[in-house]
Amino acid sequence: ELGGNTYGRADGNAKARILIYWGCGLEVRPGQPREIKFEVKDGKVIGDTSKWGTAMQGRYVPDRTVDVDPRYALWPNEKLRKMVPANGSLVGNHKIVGDKVPESLQFELTRTQDFMPQIALTKSGSVEAGLTYKWPAVDRANGYVLSAMGMQDDAMVLWSSSETPDAGMGIMDYLPPSTVDKWIKEKVLLAPSVTSCSIPKGIFASNGGQAAGGMLQMIAFGPESHFVYPPKPTDPKLAAAWNPEWNVRVRNKSTATAMVGIDMGSMQQVNEEQGETPQQPQESKTKKLLKGLLGR
Repeated sequence: ELGGNTYGRADGNAKARILIYWGCGLEVRPGQPREIKFEVKDGKVIGDTSKWGTAMQGRYVPDRTVDVDPRYALWPNEKLRKMVPANGSLVGNHKIVGDKVPESLQFELTRTQDFMPQIALTKSGSVEAGLTYKWPAVDRANGYVLSAMGMQDDAMVLWSSSETPDAGMGIMDYLPPSTVDKWIKEKVLLAPSVTSCSIPKGIFASNGGQAAGGMLQMIAFGPESHFVYPPKPTDPKLAAAWNPEWNVRVRNKSTATAMVGIDMGSMQQVNEEQGETPQQPQESKTKKLLKGLLGR
């Protein structure tokens, strides 16, 4: 039974569940949640893990990332993550210089490739009665997706705004516009005209008195631009021998995060008045295990 002494035992063994919900709306839909159970002994998952593995993998997203090596320059990257000022802009001419970088590597970015506006996300309701999130349309957004993860006692709860249960975690990243358009038609992503979405009531509420709530992530998918030099010749004979010196891909998105079920503004105000750092609740071994399995 959930919350009983078989979950997260002190000997390192545990039984755990993953509950998967999907779709916008205050009511839990028929057939939900999708429940995945597994057991851990001596820190290892035992039994058939294919069910939860398949459920978590979700939709196939082409791997279009690059690693920083002599062939590529990436910004922002793991070593350079300096925050961009609120009034920062990419509009203008850009020239990349460095060891073995072609002298010709310069290009111009316009408003289309500039930073997208922040998502002005607002919330109403409660985890018990359901939460409704609203936002004004984001300039240049091609589509949206919301995803939340949290704990309900010793069960990991996953929810997404997708109308399909197989969205998975991979969609929470850059997506090419063609994939965004396709997945809007398949109701995996929200159309750019959508400006609100609700999390069903109770799915992040605690049943056993432990801390509930979770973390919400939202992405507004933006345009993608490509630059190449020299341009590809229109003559097929010349195009066959075409060997570009460089190419640049500019991807845009805007993101937002929020705590589900926790008024972070009030917590921060109280802690500032008391001059204390808020204490973090201890996580059970089951919670740590579930987060490790999900890469969170």
